[in-house]
Amino acid sequence: MATKSRGGRRVVFFVICLVFSLLIGTNVVWFQKSIAEKKLLETDRRVSDLMGQLEAERLKRATLEMKIKSMSAEATLSANATPKPFKYPQPHEAKNNPHHHPPLHPKHPPPPPATDEPPPRKMEAQRTEPPPAPPPAKAQTPVAAAPAGVGGAGSGQGKHCTVPVVVMACNRPGYLERTLKALQQRMPGSLPAGVGGGTVSFEIVVSQDGTMQGVSDLMKNKFSDIRFMQHVDDTPLTKQNPGEQDSYYRIARHYGWALDKLP
Repeated sequence: MATKSRGGRRVVFFVICLVFSLLIGTNVVWFQKSIAEKKLLETDRRVSDLMGQLEAERLKRATLEMKIKSMSAEATLSANATPKPFKYPQPHEAKNNPHHHPPLHPKHPPPPPATDEPPPRKMEAQRTEPPPAPPPAKAQTPVAAAPAGVGGAGSGQGKHCTVPVVVMACNRPGYLERTLKALQQRMPGSLPAGVGGGTVSFEIVVSQDGTMQGVSDLMKNKFSDIRFMQHVDDTPLTKQNPGEQDSYYRIARHYGWALDKLP
């Protein structure tokens, strides 16, 4: 009896498991089918929307084509149409026309009839052009006067004059060397003095403010043939305004001293 009861229980348990598995499988299949149906419906809806949009675009295109054709036809007709010539109303037509208004002035002349002949041209008055102005007289070039001491009355004929060219220096031997070389290359030896005859020559003079050794060595070693002067003045300065720099006063003092040294 115990063996039979155990076998019956096993059969019942097996049947119950089989029923549950069938139910679960059925539910899974139904769920998958419902999902597939939803996707299919969504796809159909999208396809129908796209078809509607495509049809609307086709209608718009057809409408635009019809408008273009009608506009081109109107343009062709207007181009081929010949304008009617303007015709002035005749007296009998003006009386019968209720919209015709007589001119304000009773003696207003009627418009001239239309003719194909061009209107007569008026004779243009002959233009009298003024005679050409005489050419301007050439200005005479003034003759440069001779410098003081060269030619002229009371100074004799054929004298020579020397013009000094002063180069102010302080403490920059490099710039001084470049300046002196440029002057020696470009400065002429002598020039004619002008009316009284004679010649004019130029002399380079270097004036140094201070006693920097580099400037004096440069003049002794490379430019010994050039006149060299040194200005040394350590006296106190007298300023007009207390805030002004000392360099301006020292430069002005150097300029005055150099000009006094020249002949």
